[in-house]
Amino acid sequence: MKSSWKKMVVWYLVVAMLVLGITPRLYAGFSPSEAISLPTVDRSSDLDKIRRVLEMKMVRERIKDPDCQRGYVLDGFPRTVAQAKSLDRMDGRRKEIVIEIDIEVDTLIKRLLKRRICSRCGAIYNLELQPPRIEGQCDLCVGPVFERVDYRPDIIRERLRVYRDQTEKVKDFYLRRGVFKKVDGTGTVEEVFSQIKRLLDAELAQGEEAKTQR
Repeated sequence: MKSSWKKMVVWYLVVAMLVLGITPRLYAGFSPSEAISLPTVDRSSDLDKIRRVLEMKMVRERIKDPDCQRGYVLDGFPRTVAQAKSLDRMDGRRKEIVIEIDIEVDTLIKRLLKRRICSRCGAIYNLELQPPRIEGQCDLCVGPVFERVDYRPDIIRERLRVYRDQTEKVKDFYLRRGVFKKVDGTGTVEEVFSQIKRLLDAELAQGEEAKTQR
């Protein structure tokens, strides 16, 4: 889900957002005994294993924080079925809603080619759908806004292919659980969020109704 929509969902539901990534503070969180158990790094596949271990540790610790008790939005997780099952073991009591923003590849590529990012705070803009108020300048911190050099059609297509190959099994996992939902992503940010909001309202109302019938 696009960053803008994630932030809107967080604001609408008053929940936390968990953004995953490999950062020094994740490595620093390991005790010596845990560090020894990490895979030896000699191939890119080993780096993926370490990333998954770190991600699981971060999520396990983060969801204990007070701001996550009402709920949370996950960004970039789970990436594998194993992670999805681990998340269920850690926090399976909550209602899950998994949302896919459905958009044609060509439309997505056109949008990414118009994407601009603030070099100072990381805010994301789209020259067509959500441009900065002043060209080349971030609305939030007035930092310079730039275009990523790797946003080329051939690179984007390959990244999408890899992403779909990696996440297809995760998608199937949540489809079987009956919590996977899809919305049309071809409209404006506001139009797509309206769909997301209606879906969330319906799903959460259904959850509350199920509780009262127990």
